Amino acid sequence: MCGIAAYIGQKNAYPIIIEALKRLEYRGYDSAGIVLYDGKNTKIYKEAGAISCLEKSMDQKNPIGKIGIGHTRWATHGVANTINAHPHHSQNKRLTLVHNGTVLNHHLLRESLLADDFHFYGETDSEILVNFLANQQAKENLSLLDTILQHSLKLEGRSVFVVHDLEDPNKIIACNLGGDLFIGKGKDKQILACSDKNALAGYVDQVTSLAPGTLAIIDADCQIFDLNSKLKLKPEWKKLKLNAESLEKGAYPHFMLKEIFEQEEAISKTIEHLSKSSNYKLEKMLEPYRRTITRLRKITIIACGTSWHAGLVAKHFFNELADLPVYCEYASEFMPTDVGAGDLVIAISQSGSTADTLQAVQSAKDIGAVIISICNVEGSAITNLADVSLLTKAGPEIGVASTKAFTTQLTALFLIASQCGEWRGYLSPNRKKSLWKELKNIPLKINEVLRNNPKIAELAKKYQSANNFLYLGRGTGFPIAMEGALKLKEVSYIHAEGLSAGEMKHGSIALIDKNMPSLFIATEDEHYDKIINNLLEIKARNGKIIAITDSLDTQIKKEADDVIVIPSCSPLLYPFLTVIPLQLFAYHVALLRGTNIDKPRNLAKSVTVE
Repeated sequence: MCGIAAYIGQKNAYPIIIEALKRLEYRGYDSAGIVLYDGKNTKIYKEAGAISCLEKSMDQKNPIGKIGIGHTRWATHGVANTINAHPHHSQNKRLTLVHNGTVLNHHLLRESLLADDFHFYGETDSEILVNFLANQQAKENLSLLDTILQHSLKLEGRSVFVVHDLEDPNKIIACNLGGDLFIGKGKDKQILACSDKNALAGYVDQVTSLAPGTLAIIDADCQIFDLNSKLKLKPEWKKLKLNAESLEKGAYPHFMLKEIFEQEEAISKTIEHLSKSSNYKLEKMLEPYRRTITRLRKITIIACGTSWHAGLVAKHFFNELADLPVYCEYASEFMPTDVGAGDLVIAISQSGSTADTLQAVQSAKDIGAVIISICNVEGSAITNLADVSLLTKAGPEIGVASTKAFTTQLTALFLIASQCGEWRGYLSPNRKKSLWKELKNIPLKINEVLRNNPKIAELAKKYQSANNFLYLGRGTGFPIAMEGALKLKEVSYIHAEGLSAGEMKHGSIALIDKNMPSLFIATEDEHYDKIINNLLEIKARNGKIIAITDSLDTQIKKEADDVIVIPSCSPLLYPFLTVIPLQLFAYHVALLRGTNIDKPRNLAKSVTVE
């Protein structure tokens, strides 16, 4: 939930790092800072607030240095202020460090440092970390490299840090203890390290992922070492296939709106990538586990937030297409006893660095479960842990509230479920082919839904002042109701609750009055008649009703106050269409309420702390 950007090269580091930090600001935006080495000294600049606050404060300071490390923060340990902002320096001013993640044993380290006469200016575990390294370095008269190699594994929890040593100033060292860091090489021997490889676009030609359990010495080149064996490793460099334009809003006022409209293309690319790509074809990647899949008695899905909602939809995919029960667990509540050796676990994470999901996956992997990851970031921590890594092709998702990552996750899950169904003899090859053809038509139907944008914008005006909202659905509509409520909460700050429509009468109906709008997912599937009954129960209590439906039934148009009509499709594919109006509605309500849509308060895109 923080972003790191570091640079070594022949150019002034400051403008490059500040631009990279802007691209990483979705990971945290309550404070930011940069340290620069000017050939003689290190200078630290940091400010509370957004990166624009740091940039404004630097206008008159002429920051210069060919080596620099930057950081944008989402506060965990200590309030969001300038003192707690990164970079942090050691008490002897020799080491300067930026840090993502959490040092779980920071209390013990702090007590040890206090006993050695250390004092602390702030409240962060990161300041304790830099002083821990400095103390071990001084006690044992070690180089920074040897200090990290010998002592970093004493740090508990998942962390990534980058550190500079003033007495060995022409290099920086990056260490990954369980997170994401990408290193890129560009022309003129310039090297950058960033938490997200998208931030490297336009500056480097090649990129490698620094795997958990390794460190990198970065100077004119990049050397990587294994923290356990201390052996040197060979980096695997790949061409960076990304341009800087894809990280811009273009003609859209917000990234969230741009990314909602990109879903048509993102789903098409994901289908193409997983069903036809020679390198990533789904059947090819799952083939080594075909026998395991044919014998499965259950599947466990591990995820958080929006990804968890995708997993809940996938329960229906696997039940109906592969005759498999699915247990969808919050990663933060996952218990290792939930799975056994040989079980199949699907882990879903947009960023691939979600700390709770990584911890749960590691527990399942230690037991011997087979791990399939669904992720949007190649080379991320979760893809390194998984036995099979299936990449979605959403492209960069900058808006903190996830939209296109969600629907591309659904795409991957639908393809996996149908492939499992064929191998288990539950689906014929022709039926699977027909299902994939239907899925391939979904982007065109999404395009039809997006044409409702002006109407949804008008609807937002009517309901923008509501303080509370209910979202209701059955079957696959239930998790979509939860996802719609989450989107409204995230970007508009309206309290919203997603419920199974059948459960509403068991308590939540007490909330209904003329000021409490309810939004129904009311598609014409097997649950349609029951949904109408639930709708009427709210209508009888003077509740305001919005319905999303594909039905031509006059009753729903008569009973609902407002109706959004989507095109019809196979019932199992409705989630791809019903979620789009909910995303747009949340966006337009937030726009009218004047919130920070792309960077909502208290939220960060990549949740790297537990």
